[in-house]
Amino acid sequence: MTTLPPGPAPQPGAQPPLPPPQRPKRPGLFNGATTEGIRGRRRIRHPWELPLLGVGVALALIAYALWAWILAFPARRALVDGEQMLPDWLEELGAADLLLQFGLLLPLVPLILWVARAIMYAQMRATAVRMSPTQFPEGYRMVAE
Repeated sequence: MTTLPPGPAPQPGAQPPLPPPQRPKRPGLFNGATTEGIRGRRRIRHPWELPLLGVGVALALIAYALWAWILAFPARRALVDGEQMLPDWLEELGAADLLLQFGLLLPLVPLILWVARAIMYAQMRATAVRMSPTQFPEGYRMVAE
């Protein structure tokens, strides 16, 4: 004969009580601040997200290597071989200086975009309304339901 746990007798057809909520583990290398880390819940991340991230990083590294080669090759020609750094037709057009400046500043574009995006996120967070029962009760009730 089995013994029932202390407390009121269960009603027929009633749902078993839910276990108490577990406190999340401390953030670590693999779980981040939530359970959505690398080893976290599976269906929360698109299956192509990490492979496409790897492809993007590889393409960025190839682009930066190509940029360095494009800048280093004419400089090597000018310093070692004593030739002109850029062809004559670029000098005649007056585009040589502009082309060199553009080539030097091009790798800064991702950094500028990253800073601009961070500023945009900071502005959104600074002007957001906190959802709590005391600060925005109507919106909080809608989200809680």
